[in-house]
Amino acid sequence: MSVSLREKFFGCIAGAHIGSAMGAVVEGWSYEKIEEKYGTFDQLLPYEHYNNGWVREAGTTEDGIERQKLMITAIIEKGNRVNAEDVRKAWIDHIKPESAGMVSEPFEATLLAMAKSGIPARDLGRYCDYSGLNSFARSCHPDIVLKELDKQLKHTKECKDFRELRKAFDSEYNGYGMPYA
Repeated sequence: MSVSLREKFFGCIAGAHIGSAMGAVVEGWSYEKIEEKYGTFDQLLPYEHYNNGWVREAGTTEDGIERQKLMITAIIEKGNRVNAEDVRKAWIDHIKPESAGMVSEPFEATLLAMAKSGIPARDLGRYCDYSGLNSFARSCHPDIVLKELDKQLKHTKECKDFRELRKAFDSEYNGYGMPYA
């Protein structure tokens, strides 16, 4: 069976949205802690981020998906792979400034203002209080789909459930979705 790039793209986006909606509740937890509290985590739950008093209803995605939407918008608007300046343009054109601290990280209001100032896009992260935060890398699923989805599908083709997927990637990722250094 051949799967088109379009189908792979939509599968990746759907999986990311579902994973975001489920994972927001336990973001940053080890899988051991998740299994200890919930067993197999298989439900959508309400959650609050940033201690801002907004309890999001079950099924709501988190800030990583908001960044992903901006990445997808940049790709669609350019019609091809994007660079930092393309993503900055989509961010300036489409992000809602009032979202900072609610839907996205509080510091993003400052970064948006700097993005509008003309600082080169590649330099914006240098002025963030959260240097080392993996915001872009964990939110660029569309770009990854364009580059190497076939490799990862082959890597996991024998996996039958999420625990087998976890084992397949444990040698590459640290359990929080971040590559080992």
